[in-house]
Amino acid sequence: MSVRPDEARVQEIGRELFERVAAERQAFYSADRWTAALFSWSLQHEDAKLQLFRFVDVLPALDSDRDLVRHLREYFEGRDVPYAGLLRTALGVARVAGRLGDAVVGVMLRETVRRLARRFIAGSTPAQARRAALDARRAGQAFTLDLLGEACLSDAEADVYQARYVDLVQTLGREAPHWPSAPRLDSAPWGPLPRVNVSVKISALHPWLEPADPAGSTVAVKTRLRPILQAARARGAHIHVDMEDRRLRELTLKTFMELADEPEFRHERNLGIVLQAYLKDAEADARRLIAWASRRGTPVSVRLVKGAYWDYETAHAELEHWPVPVFETKPETDASFERLTRLFLEHAEAIDLAVGSHNIRSIAHALAAREARGLPQGALEFQALYGMAQPLVRALTERGERVRIYMPFGELIPGMAYLVRRLLENTSNESFLRRGFAEHESPEALLADPERIPVAPPPRDAHDFENEPYADFTRAAVRDDFAAALAAVRPRLGGNYPLVIDGQRVQTTERLVSVNPSRAGEVVGRVAAAGAAEIDRAVAAAARAFAAWRDAGAEARAAALGRVAAGLRERRYTLAAWIVFEAGKPWAEADADVAEAIDFVEYYRAQARELQRPLTLGRRRGEVNHYTREARGVVGVIAPWNFPLAILTGMTSAALATGNTVVMKPAEQTPVIAAQLMEVFEAA
Repeated sequence: MSVRPDEARVQEIGRELFERVAAERQAFYSADRWTAALFSWSLQHEDAKLQLFRFVDVLPALDSDRDLVRHLREYFEGRDVPYAGLLRTALGVARVAGRLGDAVVGVMLRETVRRLARRFIAGSTPAQARRAALDARRAGQAFTLDLLGEACLSDAEADVYQARYVDLVQTLGREAPHWPSAPRLDSAPWGPLPRVNVSVKISALHPWLEPADPAGSTVAVKTRLRPILQAARARGAHIHVDMEDRRLRELTLKTFMELADEPEFRHERNLGIVLQAYLKDAEADARRLIAWASRRGTPVSVRLVKGAYWDYETAHAELEHWPVPVFETKPETDASFERLTRLFLEHAEAIDLAVGSHNIRSIAHALAAREARGLPQGALEFQALYGMAQPLVRALTERGERVRIYMPFGELIPGMAYLVRRLLENTSNESFLRRGFAEHESPEALLADPERIPVAPPPRDAHDFENEPYADFTRAAVRDDFAAALAAVRPRLGGNYPLVIDGQRVQTTERLVSVNPSRAGEVVGRVAAAGAAEIDRAVAAAARAFAAWRDAGAEARAAALGRVAAGLRERRYTLAAWIVFEAGKPWAEADADVAEAIDFVEYYRAQARELQRPLTLGRRRGEVNHYTREARGVVGVIAPWNFPLAILTGMTSAALATGNTVVMKPAEQTPVIAAQLMEVFEAA
């Protein structure tokens, strides 16, 4: 358990910082009149704000002025928007003046969004970013440059990003020795600090990052990241690896630690990584980093942030029916941030900590914790985002702290995701900047100890139907279980599978040979092929079984299908492994096929209960009218190969749930998967 700094000292430092920025409270939101008006409107219109930000996000993808005007009209016409009168005039001009009007509106709107982007993005070219970086140094702040772009789509695109990073490091590295000296920025208690600092996202360096394949993904990223680190080492620059959404968290950590452990980088201190305090796994990751850095023998830097993907992480977890990976209330995240701050400062011999926050409480706590540990001032760095919280940046600079500005630069389309994250952050209900400098909440409330703020979990929306969660391949245990299933299935490849008719195994002369589409020489299985006689026999058996199955009733059928769903869950990874081998699907898609099969069974058995409940119609005295749905008889199911388990299961379970009997005919490309499904039905 880390030792907390004296709370009175935290409060004292916090009040001091508030006093330093008091005269500039409005400057937190009013860099220019248009931006100030936009933020003011956004803070008052929560629902419409999201519509506005969605439009900003889609804008760069609109190639023509006509498309832009059409989207503008669809998104905003008749809605409450900022500058509503100007918008009505613009749309009127576009309607009357045709293409010329579209062009005028297009130019005006794109320039407006560029102005907004320039609030948070340091420029579109390296030259503009360089000017912003040197402006920061003249103002007494260091910088880290981030080339905008994430989630690249091709190897060619990744190669371009890599080349641009290398060129940036080499160009600035040549120039940096000639910049004016700034001792507070260029030195730390352990020695000189690089003047050039660059932040990199791994998703910009490889288009197919796959949590199910951490080894392959890591090798691919290291191949492109290594030359960037080599260029930085040659030029004395610092490289910081950014953290993105949780899906890439383990890959990012693995890539960073493996690369930093390579002989040519093992003694390099000018390497860093980001840790996000809103993740529930953050403390475990922090301790892992500390232990690794201690073994490595050379410290690395950690930029500690709250995390910028909260909306995505919570929505995605709800969509996938996974446990929410982030703290769901702001006090919990703030408390995590403070715990991690203390933990890293307690291990200053292994970690050079940079606190990335605009929250005065979090900053005051870090300053008090540094004092309590007896660390020199330069042992702790503060970082802020370009275009945000400038009064606080100046206050920290005047206090003698080393402050580094995170400066993204690049083209508008790659930068749009970053811009929208900043807009959401500035206007969030929980934002410290919003609460303190737009809504003027009291310093006492804003400086409250987050550990002592009572929290309640947010309410959960009830759903009529809960989908089967997909496997989360970011978790090592899930990957291990899936790999074990593949290993267990492989010795069973090449087996023989008869027809199943009336509970009897039926061999045939003609056979289907199913091969692995990813390995044409690998036989998955040899399956009996039915002819006309076998089909007639199967249909006759299903017809004989129909009456009993129909008369069993909806509840009994639903119970039987419940056992089928349980069987699918029990054999989930085994079935997915068969799909990998026979359909050639990647792990995640194979698992999703099984999950969808379970969903079909659960959904149809629930719906059949309602569908087959008799309905009483009418209220006339002396009349009783019942409306009922009856099973039809024998159903032939002919399923395709693209979802070899899900569609076959869905069509079959729908027919069974409503009282019909079924003859299953799978796709000839995937008959072994159907044989596995038949085993599940028989076991139920």
